Amino acid sequence: MKSRASKAIPYNLRKIRDKRNLTQKQMANLIKITESAYAKIERGERVPSIHTLEKISDALGVKLDDIAS
Repeated sequence: MKSRASKAIPYNLRKIRDKRNLTQKQMANLIKITESAYAKIERGERVPSIHTLEKISDALGVKLDDIAS
């Protein structure tokens, strides 16, 4: 069973990324992972590590709470 945070992360990432007018490819480049890996995170097929989440939050200019809540 997925936790509430693991369901919220993909939705919030896409919402915040879209607000910043960034593509998945641009996000992947910013955090230095493959576009495929980033897309899997947004689709909820891959659970990102805390380190990756920190890189994503820094790239988007948001707090981790904004991504996981």
